[in-house]
Amino acid sequence: MRILHYSLGLSPYRRGGLTRYATDLMHAQQEAGHEVSLLFPSGLSPLRRKMTMRWHRHPWLHHLISLENTLPVPLLHGVATPQALCDESYTNEKAMLRLLDQIRPDVLHLHTLMGLPPTLLTMAHQRHIRIVYTTHDYYGLCLRTNFVDYWGKLCQQVDVDHCAGCNAKAMSTLRLRVCNQPIVMRMKNWLNLGMPEWFEQPAVPTGHTKHDTEHYERLLAHYRCMWQQVDCFHFNSEVARRVYERHLGPLTGKMISITHRGITDRRQPHAFDSTELRVGFVGSVAPYKGFRVLCQALQSIDVPWQLNVWGNRIKMNISDERIRNCGIFAAGSEDMVYGNMDVLVVPSLWDETFGLVVLEALSRGTPVLVSDRVGAQDIVRQCMPEFVYHGEEQLRCMLSTLASDRNMLKHYHQHIMAMQWQWSMSAHSNEIETLY
Repeated sequence: MRILHYSLGLSPYRRGGLTRYATDLMHAQQEAGHEVSLLFPSGLSPLRRKMTMRWHRHPWLHHLISLENTLPVPLLHGVATPQALCDESYTNEKAMLRLLDQIRPDVLHLHTLMGLPPTLLTMAHQRHIRIVYTTHDYYGLCLRTNFVDYWGKLCQQVDVDHCAGCNAKAMSTLRLRVCNQPIVMRMKNWLNLGMPEWFEQPAVPTGHTKHDTEHYERLLAHYRCMWQQVDCFHFNSEVARRVYERHLGPLTGKMISITHRGITDRRQPHAFDSTELRVGFVGSVAPYKGFRVLCQALQSIDVPWQLNVWGNRIKMNISDERIRNCGIFAAGSEDMVYGNMDVLVVPSLWDETFGLVVLEALSRGTPVLVSDRVGAQDIVRQCMPEFVYHGEEQLRCMLSTLASDRNMLKHYHQHIMAMQWQWSMSAHSNEIETLY
């Protein structure tokens, strides 16, 4: 089978859960004997205005193609000029026809809509190429990808007037294009730059006009037209399915939990005999990830604890010595990181589509406590449904109970060690193939 993936790119140009999952899925498909290619949005080509395609050599991908001068890629930065993201004057139809003629894909697997020329979907439909979409986030439904607005509040429904205000302070189109230049992205990753903590305290956006609102309405309608061309949705959790269908109505698709190649069965016995409850947090400390809620819950209980924060690339202004910023853990140190936790807490406030850290911890025998907004709760419920909590007060009560009595953690750990491990990348690749 010939499979063309559209993603944000490969490491080190891009990183994060979407990039890792797409890369590992492609690798597994290639190992299974499929002909796998990747198309991704890149930076600007200063000598041309029209979109161009650049073909690259790659050790195992059949084709690796970058799109230059394509639509801006907002990532988590929002959209300040929505009209720039529906501008198809740059589109190079001849280049896209050559792409499809050369690769002749049976399937076009989308991992994002960012930077994707809508014409490519139209051409794929005309050639009866099956289009599958994996729901990594909510971009296209929400222009900030996670339904958390500029003020840190959850959006319950799409309102273009609110979208205009929420995105008023987003990056300009020029700045987005510069930030997505390969040399800038590599330098940012090399310097280990992250989102500064002042980003958590947003200024009040400037006012917007009715004209702005009309542009946002047109952009959201533009994405709705693109959704209509998807043949099958791969929902990576029931949470993601619920959000997509709330906004788009009933959709053809299947829920399949995601994984990556680094998640293998490495379960080891744990001892829960530390005098302090050793709590772990892995990921961004942005407000929508619930980090502050976790800190407040821990600080309100009257029993010994310590919180180790991993994966955060910025300095945190926290005076509590029980909270340690451990930085990004080195590749190969995951066994040590998760092995030194009594419990990993994933306290997301947004409707997180999955949460790969949940599987990473469980694969090492580490209990996980998740909010009912985390997509990976589907897996936690199979082990210990009481470790899916509802609201901040229940989080505080659970942490207090676990710190006072480790028997719940021991019982949870026994369930993890006894369950059948079923989240290998090769098995997942076979399941994804049923969508094709």
